[in-house]
Amino acid sequence: LGISGQASVLENGTTAVQDLAQAVADGGYDGLYLNISQQAWTDGPLLTQLAQALRAAMPEKKLYVAADAPVSGQTAPDYTALGQAADKLVLRVAAYTDTAAEVPVYAMEPLEHICYALGVLTDQVPAGKLSLLLTAAGQAKKSGGKFTAADAKILETLTGQGTAYYSDRYACAYLTSGSGDTAVWYLNGEAALERARMAAFFGVDQLCLSDLSSVADYDNYNLLEGLDAGSSQVQI
Repeated sequence: LGISGQASVLENGTTAVQDLAQAVADGGYDGLYLNISQQAWTDGPLLTQLAQALRAAMPEKKLYVAADAPVSGQTAPDYTALGQAADKLVLRVAAYTDTAAEVPVYAMEPLEHICYALGVLTDQVPAGKLSLLLTAAGQAKKSGGKFTAADAKILETLTGQGTAYYSDRYACAYLTSGSGDTAVWYLNGEAALERARMAAFFGVDQLCLSDLSSVADYDNYNLLEGLDAGSSQVQI
């Protein structure tokens, strides 16, 4: 059972523990995937408390918890207790953006960010308990506008209309529209494979996709194309 929410729910999140545990039991689910946004590192202890309460309320069920990955230059919370409460810690890795570049950049799950985060976390959480969240939606930006999400169906259309490129610098795919006024960044099979290889270097053998429609059989876009054949040891 997947549950999402904003950081504000963490203040009183433990009051809903019994309701969540009951929903998992009533629905016959194998477990719970908790994906709560974090506004700051101070939310870390609150997320840990919620995970610990859920573990106590449903000891026989699986508990997957999404959490922001450590960021270089920032003091990160102790993930040890959170890793002990959860069966799987799904890491959200911050994107890299550069809107002032000639082609505006929005690189999802940059390799250097993954490398830093896993280098920190594998000293606190067993690698077998870690999973890397991949952003399956793209990010599109028109001239003068902001980056906005482009889901798998939109990406399928856009990749058939624009000119596609692959950035070795960011290990990320992007395309530009025929008029050149729109840039779209996204993960394709090659980009996903690079991230899977980086995770595997730290012993992390599982990926979690933010949008399962990205694995659909589109003519122009399929996140798993190339990943299945190139990384047989990674679970998705």
